[in-house]
Amino acid sequence: MRSITQLPTIVSTIFGTLAAAVVLAATPSLATPVLPGDDTSVIVVVASTSPTAGTSTSASPSTSPTGSAQPSSTSTTAPTSGSSVSASSAPTSGTTAGPGGEQSIGGVLYVSGLTWVYTPSINPLAGTLDLHFTVRNVSKTTATGSAHMWLNGIFGVTVGQPIDVPVDNLKPGETRVVAGTIGSLSQWTFVNASATFTPPPVLDGVTLTPLTRNTTVWYVPWFMLLVIAILSIALFEVRRRRFAREAEQALLDAATAAAGSTQP
Repeated sequence: MRSITQLPTIVSTIFGTLAAAVVLAATPSLATPVLPGDDTSVIVVVASTSPTAGTSTSASPSTSPTGSAQPSSTSTTAPTSGSSVSASSAPTSGTTAGPGGEQSIGGVLYVSGLTWVYTPSINPLAGTLDLHFTVRNVSKTTATGSAHMWLNGIFGVTVGQPIDVPVDNLKPGETRVVAGTIGSLSQWTFVNASATFTPPPVLDGVTLTPLTRNTTVWYVPWFMLLVIAILSIALFEVRRRRFAREAEQALLDAATAAAGSTQP
C-alpha cells in the first residue's frame, strides 16, 4: 500500500529528469563553460547615442561577410550660433566721412573741407576771398571733374561772382588742391562760402554724384569801422562843445547874479 502511494512522486521525478536531460542536450553552450582555448567567440556591440549641440551621431551594427557584427557610425554637424552669411552688392555712390574731415564720393574720390583766406582792399566795395579744398583719387583710373564756387550773404543774397574751376586728369593716388578767388566782397562781414565738386559720372564701375562743402566766412569790415569811428568822434566833439558852452553860460550867469547882489 505504501509503494502505491509513492508511485506518482516516482513517476514525476523520472519525467523531470528526462525533461532536464533533453534541455541540456539541445543547448550545450549553456551547460559548457567558455574556456580560453575554445573556438567560440563572443562579440558585444554597444550602441550609445548622446546628442550634443550642433552634432548628432548614430551607431548601427553591420554584418560582415564573415558573419561577425561590426559597428558603423554617421556624424552630422549643424551650423552653430555665431555663423554669419555675408552678401556682396554692386558698388553705389555714397558720402562717408574720412580722415582729416574728408568726405568720400563712392569710395573712390575724397573731398576735403573748404578753407578760405580774405584779402582786404582800400576800395570799400572790393576785397577778395580765396577758397581752397583738396580732391584725392584712390581709384585705379584717371578722373576729370569740375568745381563750382559761390558766396551767399544775409538772406541768401549772392555776393561777388560765382566761378568754375576745372579739375582735369586727376591721376590715381594723386591729391590736388582746387583753388578759386571771388572778388567784390564789399562790407558784408559774414558770408557763407560753398563749393560743389562734380566728379565723372562713373569711375571704376561706381556711379558718382556731386558733393558740396560749406563754410562760414567772417572778416573785418574796415570801412564800416572807420565810418563808425569818425561818427563817434564827431558826436563826442559835438557833445563836448555843447557841454563847454553850457558850462560857460552857467559861469556867466553866476557872475551876473553875484554882481547884482553886491549893488546897494
